[in-house]
Amino acid sequence: MHIVNLILTMFELLMLGCLLFGCLLKPQEKRNLLHFILIFLLIIKNVIRGLFPDPDINISLVAQNILIYGTCFLTACYLPFYFYKGFGFVGLRLHVKYGVPLFFITPFFAFFVIHYLLHRDLEFSIKYGSIVPFAYSIVLSAILTKAIRKRYKECRDENKLLDEVVVYYAALPWLALPILSYFDVPKLVEVLLSNGGFLIATVIFIARSIKSSRPKKNSLLEIRDGLSLPALFYENCLHYKLTEAEIQVAEMVCRGMTNRQIGDKMNKSEETVKKQVQNILKKTDLKNRAGLMHKLCNIFPE
Repeated sequence: MHIVNLILTMFELLMLGCLLFGCLLKPQEKRNLLHFILIFLLIIKNVIRGLFPDPDINISLVAQNILIYGTCFLTACYLPFYFYKGFGFVGLRLHVKYGVPLFFITPFFAFFVIHYLLHRDLEFSIKYGSIVPFAYSIVLSAILTKAIRKRYKECRDENKLLDEVVVYYAALPWLALPILSYFDVPKLVEVLLSNGGFLIATVIFIARSIKSSRPKKNSLLEIRDGLSLPALFYENCLHYKLTEAEIQVAEMVCRGMTNRQIGDKMNKSEETVKKQVQNILKKTDLKNRAGLMHKLCNIFPE
């Protein structure tokens, strides 16, 4: 294993321990678990990519190569799910359900498993098995960029801008893994590209988690002052199957805005906003805005 790969893996193991502690400390924060899984996949990919292929290991080279590219594809497959569940990017729902299995998983099994096992031609599998994932990675990158811009365009404070930039640049190398496979880039280049930005994002994520550990009673004041909503808000919105437009309205409701203020902000009529709020209350089985704020943000423990 290359020394750089080893150092990164050791550092990621340390972060994995921090995330595990966070999962145990705050089990209701599902994003901690999602981030834990993401780091775990990255470690597995780095270890396999660092050890294989090696003819001295008592595993066939065919199996080793399948594991190498399998972990790369698995990592890329998980990323859309991570952003959908962890950040509430509703626009990724269909891609998680249909796009990833069709354009990532199917080409992998067709070329890197079935064809490779039958013909032992890795070069052919890389050349033709990465074309569809290559193209789909570009599509996903564009969709993710649009979703991030849409999420944060109305809240350009320093912390949100930092989140946007770091998450965006950390995500691109992960989505680019099928592209890196297509061009068969050197191991060291792939490791640095797929780890660099994400390591920074993870450090920031852990720092924010520690900072957000203050008493929950303060979070109601934070929301009303227009600062960031708790991560649990977006998870609850997905749980109640709110649409992307409804999530935007719910955000503003939880910040104490009136229907008229929301309408002015979103260029909608007050009546349209009122209907959307009613739909949100119906989906969440609530009767008033105070209950909605409590239920979606889980400000106070039940």
